[in-house]
Amino acid sequence: MTEYEIAIDSAVEMTQIDSIAISIEPAADSTISDTTIYPPLSALNEVQEPDTFGWPSLENSPSLSGTDANYMTGTHWGMLHYNKDNEYLQRINPGETLFGNMAWAFITRSVAKEGDEQVLLTLGGLAKVDFGGYETKLRFNPLIQLILHAKQGILTVGSIPSHTQHLMPEPMINYDLAFKKPVEYGFQLYKNTKRLVLESWLDWRQAIDTQTFRQEIISFGTRIEYQLFKDEAKKFHALNAKASGYLLLLHKGGEGFRYLLPLANRGTYAAGFTLFTQQRNTSLENYSSTPKFKLECLAFYQKDFSPRLSQPFREGTALMINMGIKLTKTQQLVLTAYQANKFTTPLGASFYQCVNENNIMYFNPVRKIISARYIQQIHMISQNFQIESRLEPIYDLDQKHLLYSLGLYLKYSI
Repeated sequence: MTEYEIAIDSAVEMTQIDSIAISIEPAADSTISDTTIYPPLSALNEVQEPDTFGWPSLENSPSLSGTDANYMTGTHWGMLHYNKDNEYLQRINPGETLFGNMAWAFITRSVAKEGDEQVLLTLGGLAKVDFGGYETKLRFNPLIQLILHAKQGILTVGSIPSHTQHLMPEPMINYDLAFKKPVEYGFQLYKNTKRLVLESWLDWRQAIDTQTFRQEIISFGTRIEYQLFKDEAKKFHALNAKASGYLLLLHKGGEGFRYLLPLANRGTYAAGFTLFTQQRNTSLENYSSTPKFKLECLAFYQKDFSPRLSQPFREGTALMINMGIKLTKTQQLVLTAYQANKFTTPLGASFYQCVNENNIMYFNPVRKIISARYIQQIHMISQNFQIESRLEPIYDLDQKHLLYSLGLYLKYSI
């Protein structure tokens, strides 16, 4: 029996076992996955300007908070209505509809302070309900967070900023997880200097349960960005460039010897560079603003270190080019070209994968995709209330299929 045949048999067994486990007790990493109630940490540091283009954070998923609320003492709350329809209609990429509401509230207090260093404590909760007939359930996630804000960086323990705030490329982390698992639990280290941004985190996605078939699932990620150069021009648009590197490891296993469940250890790596323009102040009377522009090029590599494969490919590669244009103050357009060779990741967006991670019988060694993403954001009544709509046509060059995704989000937060 070949390694791949063994992998198929093992994966089928895992699928059957996981379905039994979920029927007994909902797994922490099942249909509840990841939304953003925390702001980009770069907004807290004065030495580096926030990326006002909002890409990839706006381009991928609406955040639940538009301010650095949980790093400010006080009471904060908000809600989000989401309606996202992924009409992909492929066996390798079936798509899904995400429809529901979220509401959250938390209190942040400073419990210790000395000079520029302080310790913050956040207590609160997030409630989420997904619409859908008899399966409609109210889910609650506690928000318990200890933040050490020091000169060397920011250490967060407890409920940490979730997938959308890690700013990972979408082939590595599916930003639909923002509506499935709104909170991560673990720890995060963040450091921001004049040229370097470093973020590392660990998310304990699922604890082991020796009385059932449930294995532990842990993910670890690192994001590094280095400013290559920054144009200090005071007129028109200044050109900036940065290099970036990403690491995402996922472990599934634990000491579940009772049922002899297979271990899974998978790593995904990416590196690339980004060119973007930043509008500067100008006093020219006839000056007309041209759209901001952003070009991103990324290369990916994945390897499955598991003793026995749980999917067809031991390793794979991918290339991705994104070009973003801010059309107006409220409108953005992102164009993407993507090609993958035996590339698959357990947490990435499904239409970038060469394997259907939920049913590994469906796979395609090569994926060639071009897509466009149109985003419109408007504020009504106040800056706290935001409406965002998205249209995303996707064309599969290999299968000759036209796919699309529609999204509508209403958010209010203070």
